[in-house]
Amino acid sequence: MVQWGKYYSDLWNIVESNEWANLKPEEGNGNTKTWMKELWAREDFRLKKFNSFAKTSSTEEYKQKQSLASKKVWADPEYRKTRPDQSGTKNPNYDPTPYTFISVDGNTFTGSKLEFSKKYNLRPKAIRHLVKGDIQIHKGWKVENNTNDFR
Repeated sequence: MVQWGKYYSDLWNIVESNEWANLKPEEGNGNTKTWMKELWAREDFRLKKFNSFAKTSSTEEYKQKQSLASKKVWADPEYRKTRPDQSGTKNPNYDPTPYTFISVDGNTFTGSKLEFSKKYNLRPKAIRHLVKGDIQIHKGWKVENNTNDFR
């Protein structure tokens, strides 16, 4: 594997080419976290990556191609069968635990975090923090007898 990496690195001149983000020839050492941090700390690397991104993914033409490709894939019924719907209550992390939420004006709501956030158009992440006890009140709502179960 290492020899092929070096071979193609030389063949395609990846360091000098603007089509590649490489600033050094392939050596087969992989992308370790330390190595990547050192690489991103280099101004020349960041500039090369930015220029490469600007030429591709930030253009309207690229966005249109990506959109059409995604629509084509999702239009295929066979592909859709392989992608189970995991939204809402079908999500494996869904917490059906009923909580009682109390508003500052005395209204109450009892139900799951998801039901509550949908009914009152609140961010699920904020409701999770409210239930965990990270915050005591969110947009005028608090949790009755918060047990901080960390779900």
